[in-house]
This record gives sequence, structure tokens and C-alpha cells, in this order.
Amino acid sequence: MRFNLKAALLIAAAMLISGCDNEVEVQKLSEGIEVGALNLTAIDISSTQNKLVFEPEESWQLVATGTKSNATTVDVSQSVRWSVSDTTLATVSASGLLTTRDFTGNSTLQVTVSWGPYTESLDVTLSDATLVSLAIASDPAEPDECLPAGLQATGTYSDASERPLTDVSWSVDDSNLAFISGNRLIPRTSGIVTLTGTRRGVSSTPLPITVVDTLTDLQTDPATAASVRTGSSLQLRTLGDFSGGATGQDITEATRWSSSNSAVATVSETGQVTTSTAGDATITAGCGGLEDTLTINALNATDVIIVDPLTDRLKPSEVRQLSLFEVLSDSSRGTEDLAQNDSVIWQMVVGSEVATIDADGILTMKSSFAGFTGTYIQITADYKSFDDEIEIFLELPQQ
Repeated sequence: MRFNLKAALLIAAAMLISGCDNEVEVQKLSEGIEVGALNLTAIDISSTQNKLVFEPEESWQLVATGTKSNATTVDVSQSVRWSVSDTTLATVSASGLLTTRDFTGNSTLQVTVSWGPYTESLDVTLSDATLVSLAIASDPAEPDECLPAGLQATGTYSDASERPLTDVSWSVDDSNLAFISGNRLIPRTSGIVTLTGTRRGVSSTPLPITVVDTLTDLQTDPATAASVRTGSSLQLRTLGDFSGGATGQDITEATRWSSSNSAVATVSETGQVTTSTAGDATITAGCGGLEDTLTINALNATDVIIVDPLTDRLKPSEVRQLSLFEVLSDSSRGTEDLAQNDSVIWQMVVGSEVATIDADGILTMKSSFAGFTGTYIQITADYKSFDDEIEIFLELPQQ
């Protein structure tokens, strides 16, 4: 349904004038204001992959799209109100996920979206025809090693209809060559992998997929070394260059990881390093027959340091966020700001007459320094077995 934007705003204004006698009017007024703020002129509803026929106990994503006055579009699925014409047949979530119930026979169901002055509906068919066969494919048909390929499935039903499907169980015959993640194939190296899809007891014909040998270079990120405090984690990435010209492609998901010293650092299948004790460990990343390494330096924390992000003197009524970092055993500063950590205790040692410090390290100066005889304030921070103090000078009126 299409409306003029000015008309939509007039509707909202009229509803405001009416005094908003009930909750429905209040809701519509709020929605009308939101619609007006986005300059929407229409809302449309659609089904992903244009699928309009659904079987019992199936879930499918519907999408609400708003058209703006400048002809651009925006996904408003999370903002609109969703409803169905018969809740005994199906339900629809607040984000537009349609889920059918265990029905029999054929029915027509109307799904409706409403938002402010706009309402739009989509008719879908519910059919209890049974799945007869399953056809599968990958996109691309011959994927590059270390890059994911989308998996697609189409079902043929007893009423001769064909429908796209997403809730398919996938399997491969060689998990060393490739593995499944959701509806994607993640190839680890080149070769031929056989893919099979299964849904509700119906399996596809096995599909051989050729993974192409195209990876020419693999680099870890960080590139050569990283310092990590013991007991903390660091997410690593791998980037790949390909013979087709693509460079710097994220291939972390397909990468195999290993650590030379698991007592110091372990690395998960997703590339997350976790350190346990101080020392060095070499992390190896491999994909497509190529490898790269980096050194993890696991360091103990030896102290903490309070950091004031500004160098100027404190002024009346000023609010300033202080930072707190660990000092590591190589004298470097840790990367995590601990200022708002629940284990940190901030205290005002000198200057409570003119300033306060809260539990998150936020320093708030009072509106006047009158009567305070000092020239600075002093703050301490305690974190576990460490502590530090800082003195920050005040900007005092010249005598």
C-alpha cells in the first residue's frame, strides 16, 4: 500500500490532537513518527527466494521492505508489526520468521505487516504434499580452496511442485578436504569432495564437487609476533591471495591451527589463542597446502598504571574518564582498559573537597575550587594485587 509522506505525518498529528485515548492510538502515533523520520512512502512484504508454498512444521524468513521518498529501500522487518490470518495454521515472529503448524490439506494463509499508516499483506499457500526428492548444488559450482561456497537445495513434492529448502542436513565424504558450516561448504584444500543433503528422511544423489587449487599465498594477522598477557586470549586471522587476482581474503574459517607449546598457549579451531603460563609458543596456520607461523609471547602482569588521556589541568565542572592498564613483564602496556572492570577499586586520596571518582574511573570536578588550598588531586586504583596512584593538577584562578 502506498501513501503520501505528508499525509502520513498529518495522520500522526491528528492522532496527537485527538489526545491518544487508548494504547492502540499511542502505538500508532509512535509508529507514525518513526515512519515519518525515515521518509517512507510504502512498505512491501516478500518471501526469501520468492517461496510461497510451505509444508507442515516449516520455518521461513519473510522480509518487510520500506521505500523512502528518494526511491531507496530499507529493511524494516524488525520494526513492523507482523500477524497471520489464522494462528491455528502458523505463527510469525516479531522479526518475520514464519513457522507453520502440523496441518493437513491445502490452505491459503495471509501474512500482514503494519507500521504507522501502512499495511501490506502477502498470501502464501500451505500444502501437506510430501517431499519426494532433493536436488542439491553449490555456489560456485567449483569453489576455490579455503573460500566458502553456498549450498542450495530444491525439493520436489508429491504435487509436482518444486520449492527451495534451507533446513537440510549436509554431509561430506572427506572432512579433511572440506567441512560443513550451516548451509556452506568450507574447503580446506583442493580435490574432489562428495556432498550429500538429507531432509526428513529424503536424501539427494551424492554430488561430486571439485575444489580448485587457487590459493597462492597465506599470511597470519598479526603477521609475525604478538604479546599476550597470561590468562587472556587473542583472536588470530588468516588472509589469502588467489591466482584469480583476489588478495587479502579472510580464510580464517578454513584454516587449521596448531601450537608448538600448548603449556604456554593453545589455539582453537577458530584461531583463538589462549595463554596459560609465561613463555613463547609458535602458532602454525595452514590451508590449501600453504602455512604461515607467528610467535606468541605470553607475559605475566607485574603492575598496573593509571592513564589520564588529557595533559591539561582540571577545570571546575569537568568530567574526565581515566584509564587503567596492566604493565607486562617486558615493560609494555597491556591493551585492555581495565578502568570499568568490577575488580578495580578507585579512591580519591587527596581532593575529595573538589572532586569525586566513581567505580568506573570517571572523575567529576565540582563547580568551584573555592576554599581548596591544594594545587592537585590524588587518585589511587587497586586491581588484584596491584595498585597505582596519579596526581592531576588543577587550573586555579590566578591570584
